[in-house]
Amino acid sequence: EAVVEYRAVLDRNGRDTFARKKLLSCLIQTGRIPEAEDELKTLRTIEPESPESAVGLGLLAIAQGDTAAGRRYFGEVLARHPGHQEAGQFVALLDGALPEPQRSRLCDLVRAVAMRRAVGRSSALTSSETNDCRTGPSNAAPMPKANAMT
Repeated sequence: EAVVEYRAVLDRNGRDTFARKKLLSCLIQTGRIPEAEDELKTLRTIEPESPESAVGLGLLAIAQGDTAAGRRYFGEVLARHPGHQEAGQFVALLDGALPEPQRSRLCDLVRAVAMRRAVGRSSALTSSETNDCRTGPSNAAPMPKANAMT
């Protein structure tokens, strides 16, 4: 399992943010949300100014029904990075002010994360990142930096 391989990489170099982000993606895709949340918190300590971890924590919060926590995380991102598109879209979604098709995309994302959390396993996914979760770090493609959580 790729999770084991990514953890082995992190055992050798705990500050490897690439491996941590790939591990994080695999944990979310396989429904291991509490572990993903722990990894996001660790990522925040390694890259405290990066918006990725706060956006990820906000997504997990709203997927778990805690919109207040989600707003706090997205607000934190927007305070540091006022033009951050993804955080702004999540706030607009929570405010009921996000137009289509962005609204549907984010609602689908939140539902997918919530479903993976509920069933504790991956739903039918076909992206290359899902393949990374099966094959491990040797075949992993870099995650997009700006929108790693989508």
